[in-house]
Amino acid sequence: MANEALELGYRYFCKEETTGKGYCGMFHLEADDMAVELYAFDERHIRGRFDDLLVLRLANNTIVSLHNNIPSSGGIRHMDLENQRFTSYRSVRSNVVIAGDNAWLPSDPVRRISFSIEHAEELLRYSDKYEAVVEAEFGDMPDSTLFALKADGMTLKAWYPASGDFTFKHATHIGVRYGIEFDEPRNLTSYMPEMLRLVHFVSAAMGHRFAPSDIHFSRLTDAEYMVAVEARQGYREHRVHYIWVSDAPKSNLWIGSSFAHVRGKAELTAFLDCLKVWIERDVAWRSATNMMMGSLGFQRVMSGERLMTACRWLEEIPGADSTMAVSNDDINAIAELAGAEAEKRGHKDYRSRIAGVIRGQLKKESNGERFARLHKSVCDKFGNEALEDNVVPYLLRAMTFRGRVAHGHFELDGEADYKSFAKSVYAMEALCYLLTIRDLPMTSEGAWRATTQQIVTNFRRCPD
Repeated sequence: MANEALELGYRYFCKEETTGKGYCGMFHLEADDMAVELYAFDERHIRGRFDDLLVLRLANNTIVSLHNNIPSSGGIRHMDLENQRFTSYRSVRSNVVIAGDNAWLPSDPVRRISFSIEHAEELLRYSDKYEAVVEAEFGDMPDSTLFALKADGMTLKAWYPASGDFTFKHATHIGVRYGIEFDEPRNLTSYMPEMLRLVHFVSAAMGHRFAPSDIHFSRLTDAEYMVAVEARQGYREHRVHYIWVSDAPKSNLWIGSSFAHVRGKAELTAFLDCLKVWIERDVAWRSATNMMMGSLGFQRVMSGERLMTACRWLEEIPGADSTMAVSNDDINAIAELAGAEAEKRGHKDYRSRIAGVIRGQLKKESNGERFARLHKSVCDKFGNEALEDNVVPYLLRAMTFRGRVAHGHFELDGEADYKSFAKSVYAMEALCYLLTIRDLPMTSEGAWRATTQQIVTNFRRCPD
């Protein structure tokens, strides 16, 4: 059957439809590899440019489009000189595989996508809408859409797909599905950052690095799709496959540590307010949230790389850099006085240098002053218990460790040094996480819950 889901580990007989010669081969899809091996008889080489696009027709009549490919040079696999028979081959590994009823070209518009976030269902599972779907019988199912939020030229949605069989009156499986419809079409490259905005928000709320899965997208808007369905045109979405690292959490995640969830109308409203702000601030915050995802991915490893990632996270957070400690007018006045005093004492040649040093030293706050300011801003939002006062010395220590790591002189000297290093890493990650979510319009209960997130409590639980 065309457009059926591709199975991991299965080898599909196929024919390519890019060169016009119809080379046959075997296509396979694995968790860590997506590739096709093409064969040609009595030809010494399989010629063609497959870097950008290679279209295959599988034996089940699914059309598979391979994008962003790495083709091998190929060559002769088998040779029979006596009978002048040659079998050549060429393998092509792909980073993006799209399966559907027809080929997906790089220029095709992406108007609508849907996807799941594996292991993150808990975040949206306790809504009133979810309970209504649980209680409903087949044939009398309510609208399963939890929300449809317009933000930054997109409509973001979440709903509960229900399945089962008619042996039972109620659904036996209820999932969580996310979707985005774009006001202006995206392409195969530009849709990805938009999808990741939503994935990163869920990751921040749950304190775990998630990845999208079971991605579908369409050339049609929702309205156009419904017209096609009613006209019985048989249009179906394309399925998209990537090689994507997805870490299962060590234990079940729960919403008791999430700054936003959907349990009750007030929390659902706050969840949508937070999501809207998160989506609309993406231009300024994208680098910071990318570094957040890196730090979340290091939660099971203690290393110099984890520290460097946390420090880079801080560097990318808007407003977290050192600010002006003294006004320009005051700096100039102090520099002039110091320069005049130097000249009075017979150091006229050093007057400009002394003024320059003073300007450089006073222009920006020290790291100690910066961390004290950021710590205060966190406590103003989340309470004094969010991060203890002793976090500042550990943040300063993290910068010292960072210098050692950056210059290749990183070697921990015994258990005490390791504990100091670990607590410094925890301090930096806790500060960065709270700064990242600080300006979101969460409820007061959500602010308290955020302080119980593991990336925050690691610092409190780690002994001095």
